[in-house]
Amino acid sequence: MDITFRCTKIRTFADSLVVVPNATLAGNPITNWSRMGKRRITFTLGAALDSDPGS
Repeated sequence: MDITFRCTKIRTFADSLVVVPNATLAGNPITNWSRMGKRRITFTLGAALDSDPGS
């Protein structure tokens, strides 16, 4: 992370660089995802009715 007078540069997990104007950071709430104790992931798991439960 690099914070300058006009903008803040943040490196993502995918190694891309995001440049955010400081006015945007000052005017919007910021969520710190790294401070979460638990994370919820929602997904759909499909299984055929005739599938073998042992495999």
